[in-house]
Amino acid sequence: MAFSSRLPGALAVLLYLQCCSNGVRAQNQTLPAFGDTVQVLGNMERTDQDFQDGLALDILSPKPRTLVVTQNKAPLAAIFMTGETGGPFVAVSNYSYIIKMNETANDLIAKIEIPYDPVELQQQGLLEANTFVASLASDGKSWMVDDQTRNVHRSENNTRIVKMTSIEGEFILVARKTVDTSNVFIQYGQGETRTANMTAGPGLQCAEFIDGMRFTVQTNVDLRMNIELKHGINPGTLPPNTVSLNSYMWIINTSAPMERVNAEMLVPCTYL
Repeated sequence: MAFSSRLPGALAVLLYLQCCSNGVRAQNQTLPAFGDTVQVLGNMERTDQDFQDGLALDILSPKPRTLVVTQNKAPLAAIFMTGETGGPFVAVSNYSYIIKMNETANDLIAKIEIPYDPVELQQQGLLEANTFVASLASDGKSWMVDDQTRNVHRSENNTRIVKMTSIEGEFILVARKTVDTSNVFIQYGQGETRTANMTAGPGLQCAEFIDGMRFTVQTNVDLRMNIELKHGINPGTLPPNTVSLNSYMWIINTSAPMERVNAEMLVPCTYL
């Protein structure tokens, strides 16, 4: 009888020790290092993989695959940004992530999650709401961000890129270094607030004006650009067999008018 009365206590101690042991094993589980091969589950089972610096990948794949994540310690500067305006943008970390899978995969449901330190952001004058996970463009000349696939989790101190069907590429955490938390559209005219500033370098930068006029520019010198509107168009100045769709023209002025730049200009049009 004495043995029977002590048995529940013994079982409780045994269960407690077993739980503690399981907890220790979970805490001591080694996270993969950069360069390690990571297994991705198939059959749309969830692969939720954390890395040693806080990077997290969440992947649903129809078939088993593998991936490798490496760091790029000398990424393209974040100032070279397309997809969003209202910069400048700065890198929050000093390296980017390069993700490669063992085969091309465009059938995933995936997200990438990168942590940030809110104290460090505040010290740099950056807002959590202005953080993005940017992906490197296929030509390697700019970072790209998209508000439609961005998710900032302030309660968990991380920023995500979601709605991904492919996870291969190069990614970095960036922030817009302004108090504005959305695209900034430039007004026509002269003055500091009506000036598009382009930084010299190998990458592309965007500027968009209030009517949707958009420039993508690569320049070898720092460049300032203003645009004036002029009403009235002389039909004699137009190419043969053409008509103007607007009653006004855009007059573009830059701080280096003789400098050659690589630029794309998209003109808004509501007539087509």
